[in-house]
Amino acid sequence: MTEHLLLEELTTWMAESVAIDEALFATLGEWSIDEPVATRRVVFAMVSRWLGEHAVTMRGLLPDSPALAAADRVALPADWVERIRRGSSPTDRDATFRSLARARLDRDDLVHDRIDPAADGALLRHLAHSRFDLETWQGVLDQR
Repeated sequence: MTEHLLLEELTTWMAESVAIDEALFATLGEWSIDEPVATRRVVFAMVSRWLGEHAVTMRGLLPDSPALAAADRVALPADWVERIRRGSSPTDRDATFRSLARARLDRDDLVHDRIDPAADGALLRHLAHSRFDLETWQGVLDQR
């Protein structure tokens, strides 16, 4: 049996997830402005918007206990700073997007089975929604 995350661990993980989605929202939004290929410009704009929505939703799921200070924990994890910074060249963006989406999904997978479904059903539904969106848009890039 997998041990559930402690509330402290889950709160930190969720707050970092907010920061990751906000950073991806900003990055893909910037890409959508100067992307030379119109179909990729649309994909980056849509995914950016969706990631922004996911960040807002996850913020709403953060525990609201003053003792946890969840909102104060929203910070990009160190390993994501460089990961997001890479890929600013238009020729690298498809590969970078796929890498970022995969890393984002892998990060969710690491904790998915440690989230208590009875206590955190809304969070699990949110993770399923995020997975669906990222996998869908990876598929759109493959078809263009």
